[in-house]
Amino acid sequence: MSYKIKYRIIITIPVFLSSALIFALYTQNFSSSAASFAVFLGVGGIIEILFLNLLLTKFSSYFTKERMLLQPEGEDLSGYFDKLGKTPLITLAASLFAALMYIAALGTYLHFRLGFDYGHIFVFSGLVLSIIMLSASFAYVILDKQVISFLYEQNVHFYPLELISQRQKSKNIIIPVFMSLMSLIFASSIIFLELINSSFESRDTLSIVIKALGSSIPFFVVFILIELPLVLLWAKGTSQLYGQINARLEEMISGEKDLTKRINISSVDEMATLSNRINIFSDIIRDHMVETGAMFEQFDLNQSNLSNNISMSSESVREIADHISILTENAEREYAMVKDSLETGKSLIDDLKTLVDNVDSQSRSVSESSAAVEEMIASISEVSRRTANVKEKINDLSEIFSRGEERVNKTVESVSTVVTYSKSLLEINNLISGIAAQTNLLAMNAAIEAAHAGDAGRGFSVVADEIRKLAENTATHTKTSSENLKQIIKEIDTSLKVAEETGTIFREMKVDLSQIDDESLSISETMIEHDRANKLVLEQLSSTNVIADKLNQGAGYISEKGKSMLDALISLEEYSAQSFEHCTGVNNRNNIIRQHIEELVTLSSETDEIKRKTMLLVNSFRVK
Repeated sequence: MSYKIKYRIIITIPVFLSSALIFALYTQNFSSSAASFAVFLGVGGIIEILFLNLLLTKFSSYFTKERMLLQPEGEDLSGYFDKLGKTPLITLAASLFAALMYIAALGTYLHFRLGFDYGHIFVFSGLVLSIIMLSASFAYVILDKQVISFLYEQNVHFYPLELISQRQKSKNIIIPVFMSLMSLIFASSIIFLELINSSFESRDTLSIVIKALGSSIPFFVVFILIELPLVLLWAKGTSQLYGQINARLEEMISGEKDLTKRINISSVDEMATLSNRINIFSDIIRDHMVETGAMFEQFDLNQSNLSNNISMSSESVREIADHISILTENAEREYAMVKDSLETGKSLIDDLKTLVDNVDSQSRSVSESSAAVEEMIASISEVSRRTANVKEKINDLSEIFSRGEERVNKTVESVSTVVTYSKSLLEINNLISGIAAQTNLLAMNAAIEAAHAGDAGRGFSVVADEIRKLAENTATHTKTSSENLKQIIKEIDTSLKVAEETGTIFREMKVDLSQIDDESLSISETMIEHDRANKLVLEQLSSTNVIADKLNQGAGYISEKGKSMLDALISLEEYSAQSFEHCTGVNNRNNIIRQHIEELVTLSSETDEIKRKTMLLVNSFRVK
């Protein structure tokens, strides 16, 4: 049976009920014209039924699903709910209005048709009014229950937020007051009826009241039998509304934390507003949980990328550390070789000074006297010996310079490799910094969404704050690592320049040594030729003077080159010391970077654990 038909039946049954009670009350107190009165009640009841059905026709249409979904022009959903909620009260008011018209017609009928005086008409009208009020209250409670049942079956989960109704409070006032007033009117009318029916001389108020109450006991029993189910039905409807809300809240706080179900809107009152707000809150929490889960999935992806980049950075740092160690060892060996070369160069300069002194002495001896030929021959032999010694040391020094040049070239290659790896690590650090910024932004979004969730999202706000701190720590360490890497690249560039300058010096010194070797060879050849000319020395003193001049010039040139070579060796020692110092500084900074990378790995592990716990918390809510 449709609710529309049920509505018409509900407004019809009270008319038959009130007609039956009125007829019983009439026959108990008045014995005349019962048949005529019954006909009047029947005709009046039919007219009242037709009047109520005609008057309340549009309200019956509210009990259809189509009427709910398709509002007429000028009416919104809020207007529909408001009119549906007012249906029981409007029906009650319409029943009372029809009752007043019915009582007016009844009074006219009793006075003009049956000859009742106005006193009896007034008292009997009070009894009729109380009976009609009982019937109207029956219709009110039944219709209120029908509204609850109709809305519950429609599975409606929304309620207009702008519709603020106090009907639950009104019902708590209307029902008790209405029934109390009805009982008071009925009791007063019974007593007044007994007073009217008794003679003036024999009026005993107490006995009249007792008699009136005794005669009205059957009607009081009927009233109670009708009122009690109505009160129980009213209480059951209210309890049903509270039960739905309580059941939904129990599902939300249960172990499953179910956020998928919603409360059916089953009334148009404060309970509907409460149910709707609980549904909206459930939607908000569910949406926030879904969005939080999606955000943590993105966070998990970023965290994985961050972990991979940290691992790559750690591997790159280890490779750089290996290259820096090799570079430091090469620089240390180079520094030792330069020191050895400096010592050899100093020894060579001493020998050159001795050679120059000897050549100068020989020149003076040739110029002063030919008698010193034998002494000059001995000096020439000594010069030849020392020249051979110088040539041997020059060869040794040339070999040392060749090895030094080779070491310097290897050092330049190692430094270039370190620069390449350092720039790659700097790019990785920039990528890590970007990921940390994205993580910080996601944490801020999670905090905002948790703040929207209110108290339910407080736990997520704490988690989002921890994630934001971890992201800030990651950004700080990444920034420090980037600055250290830039300093390392700067130091390595300096080392590269020093190494290149060292290579240039080695090449220049090698050229100088080659020239010295050529000059030494020339001196040696001159000494040989001079030795051959010893037999003709007396005859060739003039030639000897020329040769002595050449020796003097060659010795001066050798002395000058030796001084330049010594200055170059001193500069080379300084550059080697600086290179070794730079390599040591780069190694120390690389160790700091390795320490920061290890801290990032630890932070990444802690972030993974926090993310895992948060996802467990999010997944504990049922949102699908």
